[in-house]
Amino acid sequence: MLLSIRYSTCHWCHVMEEESYEDLGFHRYATEAQWHVPHFEKMPYDNAQLAVLYLEAFQATGREDFAAVARETLDWVAREMTSPEGGFYSATDADSAGGEGAYFVWTAAEIDAALGEERARLVCAFFDVAPEGSAVLWRPRPAAEVAADAGVGVEELAQAIDAARPALLAARARREPPPTDRKILVAWNGLMISAFARGALALGEPRHLAAPARQRRCCSSARARTAACGTS
Repeated sequence: MLLSIRYSTCHWCHVMEEESYEDLGFHRYATEAQWHVPHFEKMPYDNAQLAVLYLEAFQATGREDFAAVARETLDWVAREMTSPEGGFYSATDADSAGGEGAYFVWTAAEIDAALGEERARLVCAFFDVAPEGSAVLWRPRPAAEVAADAGVGVEELAQAIDAARPALLAARARREPPPTDRKILVAWNGLMISAFARGALALGEPRHLAAPARQRRCCSSARARTAACGTS
């Protein structure tokens, strides 16, 4: 029963994760029934628990796509949600210049400018980006169906999508990012430490131990500062 619940949860979380293909990390929740448009805020407690969920699903099934989601989530936290001292921040906001979600959505013209006409054609088809208006990048159709409609092979489509990610990230990096809440809260950091430790074990990647080790040093330093203040 528990495993079936977790499979179901992984399915829906996978739908939500796929919405923001060019980004990493989970947004907090969907805002409509199709799981298309998220509330764009990101929190460490969501990402820690979802990373663990995907790790357990990978261990139960051997599916590499589950492992990839867990790996990318932890890598995003290490890169963008970690203080120089090693603690984990509390949130990234939903709002930035242009309003809620503006940092994450795309127009067809922006994709074309970042990728060039042919690759942009495939990316817009795959992520259901209309010629007009802004869109969240999501995956409503199977790749084989999109490839057939676009007149290319599935492998060619996959290569175009993979190659598009760094170009879209580079283009998005020129936008004003959402603010980061830099509070470091013990409970949420505990969840994230556990997720990284379990990631190192399940994925066999020792680099995931670096984040909790740095966080431990951060906590030790904070305790030392607190003790010094208490005796001054």
